Amino acid sequence: MDAWIERPELAQLIATRVAQRPVVVLTGIRQVGKRALLRHLFPSHRYLTLDLPSLAEAAEAHRISC
Repeated sequence: MDAWIERPELAQLIATRVAQRPVVVLTGIRQVGKRALLRHLFPSHRYLTLDLPSLAEAAEAHRISC
């Protein structure tokens, strides 16, 4: 069974950034809980993982200029 460790300071920082920007990128080493954290904080939001090179290339090819 996985245990959830609350990280209120990190949750507040992410919530602040999400309120300021249309896109937030969360990066880090593998298997430390990035996806679990985002799903916990934003259960109704969509997210995109670029783990697979093919998905990263597709995102790069369809970049939108602002």
